Amino acid sequence: MKEAESTYGKQSTNYGLSLNAIGFLSMSTGSLAAADTYYSQAIAIISKDLGPSSLQLATPYANQTQLYLLQANRVLSHSEESIAFLKQAEASSQKLLALMEKNYTGADPVLVQPLEGLAYVLVQEKDLGGAKLVLLRALSLETGSLPPDHLQIIRTRNSLAWILNAIGDKSGAVEQYRQALVSAQKTLGPQDPFTAGIRDVLKALQGPSGP
Repeated sequence: MKEAESTYGKQSTNYGLSLNAIGFLSMSTGSLAAADTYYSQAIAIISKDLGPSSLQLATPYANQTQLYLLQANRVLSHSEESIAFLKQAEASSQKLLALMEKNYTGADPVLVQPLEGLAYVLVQEKDLGGAKLVLLRALSLETGSLPPDHLQIIRTRNSLAWILNAIGDKSGAVEQYRQALVSAQKTLGPQDPFTAGIRDVLKALQGPSGP
């Protein structure tokens, strides 16, 4: 750390990136509070040095989101502490998405990853309606840029179907599972465990009268 400080200076982006790396190491070894401090300092330094729209902020924001999710999972579910960590995770995830939107056009498939990351956080917060809207946007980007039976599209349809079923849109869930199954059978094969899992869920949703 002292070497990075003496080499780059404490207000440089390289120093901020070093702090981010130390934060990741701290998170990996269970020092979560320290990791949060390092990530926050890294974000502040990089923002000041390069501006708040710099893509160098993407990794610290993503790491901080994962940190807050990890902290939420380590405390009692649905407790005030857990809810607070999830809110922090959502805020970091939103910042990452906003950053990517400033640097890429709204139709760029590079936005899919931060969108799906935000959807995951919203599911943890039980905001399934919000997660649905985010995944619909991700699916639109994927179908506009990837082959129709791409594995990523299959996974997104599967996640979206689960959400639709959870909020009571059974017909919407069935349609997404159906499309995911058709693509999975082509891409992964009918015997693949993921394909079989989609088939089983679809069969259970359709019931005895289903095709």
